[in-house]
Amino acid sequence: DLIITLAKYRSHPFFSTSEAKAKQIFYVDENTDELLSYPATKPVKIVNRDEDLAYIVNTSGSTGKPKQVLVPHRGLKDCTDGHVDTLKITSADNIAAYADTAFDAHIIEMLIQRRTGASLFIVPAEIRRDIVKLSKFYQNHRVTVGVFVASMLRQCKRKDFPDLRVVISTGEKIDD
Repeated sequence: DLIITLAKYRSHPFFSTSEAKAKQIFYVDENTDELLSYPATKPVKIVNRDEDLAYIVNTSGSTGKPKQVLVPHRGLKDCTDGHVDTLKITSADNIAAYADTAFDAHIIEMLIQRRTGASLFIVPAEIRRDIVKLSKFYQNHRVTVGVFVASMLRQCKRKDFPDLRVVISTGEKIDD
């Protein structure tokens, strides 16, 4: 069994439980290159049940009150399937992974790639808030599926993102 998480959560009480100790722990922020190096066409043997814990996300949500949310494998699968099926993402797509590894959206971006065999291009942190550099990155990688926070989406001009066919906005409220 495998738990995928961030290295900063090593000290979380969950990881001292017998359930966690019985599993291999993969720290995605330390091993992203290794994770992405696996061929997309190699079948993955499913060993987890839908109700098994996939990861824990710490959030304040809309309330501002910190809380932990336990995300089961079913939630990851349903979210990934929903994106792939609704947005018709295929192996022909080039996905820009915009989310920082500290956010669970990063996991979804990688799982969409794994599910479809699409190419995944990780947007460097230093260009995420620079629309000119970001558009050049998207053009250079012929990105067809792009993730944006609302503040960056407001700055986008269609002509600067010629290959983009799907836009996913996340992380911030979109103005009406």
